[in-house]
Amino acid sequence: MKPRQNQDTYIQTFSDYLERNHLRKTPERMTIIRRVVDTGGRFTIEQVCAPELLPPISRATAYNTVKLLVKARLLRKLNISEKTYYELDDRSATCHLVCDECGKVKQVRSNQVTAFMLTQKFPAFNTSHYSLTVYGLCSTCARKLKRANSKKTTIPRT
Repeated sequence: MKPRQNQDTYIQTFSDYLERNHLRKTPERMTIIRRVVDTGGRFTIEQVCAPELLPPISRATAYNTVKLLVKARLLRKLNISEKTYYELDDRSATCHLVCDECGKVKQVRSNQVTAFMLTQKFPAFNTSHYSLTVYGLCSTCARKLKRANSKKTTIPRT
């Protein structure tokens, strides 16, 4: 799907959700859904209501609208390293790689993990999707740590 069509689809789905649930379709809510879709990735509430963005959106409106978007299953909420992020919920299986050192988060898709999860059945629970978080060191931090350790073990010449 082209990016513009994707944005229009999310906006229309949210608009339909608001109508079905007899909720107001305010300009602020529509601005937030556009901002969210434009991010194309993970974001925080602070990014949605950043003061430099126009028109300005209050923090309360952003929180309430994002909560509605999660309820409408257009966004998923992620708790990674004690911080809350949101991302578009495309119902796909996701894995997040989190660096313990710098905090960088990378989203990856793994066919092996997906295949494994498809075989899992949980009593009295219907799985709709999952998100797996893996913690470790990114390649940049691993190189820095290796360099720092090699300097410590080098014996100075006299």
